[in-house]
Amino acid sequence: MNKNILITGGSKGIGYGTAKYLLERDGYTVVLVARDEQGMNELRDRYPAKVFVVPFDLTEHDKIEEIFKFCLAHNLKLDGMLHAAGISEDIPLRAVDSSDMKRTFDINYFAAVQLGRFFSMKKYSSTGASAIYMSSLASYMAESSMSQYVASKCAVNALVKVMAKEGVRRKLRINAIAPGFVDTRMTWRERDFLEDFEENLIIKQPFGVIPIEQIACLVEFLLSERSAFITGAIIPVTGGQGIGG
Repeated sequence: MNKNILITGGSKGIGYGTAKYLLERDGYTVVLVARDEQGMNELRDRYPAKVFVVPFDLTEHDKIEEIFKFCLAHNLKLDGMLHAAGISEDIPLRAVDSSDMKRTFDINYFAAVQLGRFFSMKKYSSTGASAIYMSSLASYMAESSMSQYVASKCAVNALVKVMAKEGVRRKLRINAIAPGFVDTRMTWRERDFLEDFEENLIIKQPFGVIPIEQIACLVEFLLSERSAFITGAIIPVTGGQGIGG
């Protein structure tokens, strides 16, 4: 049975990598959402029958239903959703202003709320559908200069718990994945600022940087019937962070 999956942040990083992972397997059609069309178009060119592209700015919260109307117009009732779009800015608390906070929350949390709102509607999603949000291990292990990012991911965790309760009647499963350092641009850009970043990363996360495929296969599990009894969970992928001495 084919599954229709909506993926935000589909042009790069975890969103792109997960979409590629699913498309390499049978049974998935993906709807990719991002501002940058290049990565999405690459996947559409490679899998023209299985990829739909929706160029969209997720900060336009009052227009987010247009994404779901697009799916409906193309007979794509959703069986799953991955909200992988997100931003992270390292700003010391003393330097944070309201525009910094708004920029982070616009994508990481407010867009997540609106996506969940429409995903939960019967006309847009199937009974028993699965929504997955990308949280972060930082929501448990706060770091300096990450106040608004950590707060936004804590808000996502709370949203998942509430959505899971509200989705029980339709057997919607709502979960989050909270990884440590993943092999994305968001992680590796730190090298531009910290000379000993890679050495410190291994000290902090002994297993090393998490390959995107590790996150993608967990997403696939949460989309599948094998996780039919899992909802309201925030699943950490630590890479050894915070384990033992």
